[in-house]
Formats: sequence, C-alpha cells, structure tokens
Amino acid sequence: MVVFKNGKMVGKLNQEEIRGLLWVLGKVKSGVILISSPNEQGNAVLEIMKAKSKVTPEIKDGKVIMHIKIKEESSLSEQSTTENLETCPAFEKMKEASAEVIRQEILLAFDKSKELNVDIFGFGEMLHKKYSSEWKSLKDNWDDIYPTIELRIDVETKILKTDLLKKPALSNEEEK
Repeated sequence: MVVFKNGKMVGKLNQEEIRGLLWVLGKVKSGVILISSPNEQGNAVLEIMKAKSKVTPEIKDGKVIMHIKIKEESSLSEQSTTENLETCPAFEKMKEASAEVIRQEILLAFDKSKELNVDIFGFGEMLHKKYSSEWKSLKDNWDDIYPTIELRIDVETKILKTDLLKKPALSNEEEK
C-alpha cells in the first residue's frame, strides 16, 4: 500500500502496517494471527472471524489522545504443538498473545505514519467532528501535533471453541 500526501507518494506500508491501519479503521474482515503456543514449543494459527473497532478522540490538558477499542473473535485453525490448548491457562495465554499481535500491528502502522508524517487513520477528521472549535486552532499545526498523539489501545479478543480445541495427538516420543 502506498501513502500519499498533498498528491505525492511519500512512502509504503508493509503487510503488518497495513493490517494495523485496517484494525483501527474497522476493515479487517478475515485473515490469520500467528502466535507462539503457550509453552512456546510450537505455534498456533488463529483465523479471524469477526473484528470491530471504535476510535474515540479526546483532548485533555492540551494533549490529543486517541482511544482505540478493538473487539476481535477468532478460532483456532492450526497448531504445530503437542500442547493441550483447551486448558484455561493455555486459552488465556493465547488470547493475550493474540491481543498483543493486534496492538503491535497498530503501533507499527502509527509509527510508520509518524515517520511519513501523514495522518493515514483520519484522526484529524475525528477530532474535527468531536471538537470543532478546538480543531480550528489545531489544524494549522496538525503536522507538528500528529506525531505527539497518545494512543490508548484496548484489545478484547475472544477465541471461539472449535473442533481443533481438543487434546492433540501424542508425538512419537511421548507414546514410548
């Protein structure tokens, strides 16, 4: 994906940065999240079933804060570990790992947008809608203000039960 500013191409986003942008815009419809298994002896692949986002701008003590709430549901589609992933501790670790992947993708996209100094998320427009009078004093300095925005990211993940969430087959070594 290429990024434009004032009609000129100023840079490109890689795959993780693109999905980070899409998380914030609420445009992630499908895909997979690869995480380490809880015991870190393999991987688990979570298929994204549903995702929603809500972005709420706030101006507090002259500082711009963007509250980003992501709700994501996925299902286990693959695992390369003999670990039993249906236990509660394993399940919680996978949810936390999935949420962290989403959070990191959003931060990668935001860091790239700051590097390019382009508001790819439309945060300025969101501020304009909620704080129209304050926006008048911000808009002329938006290029200077944008890199100072604070992101508060809250990711709520849910892993739906699937047929794959059962005790895995034993490895050859465990059978002996």
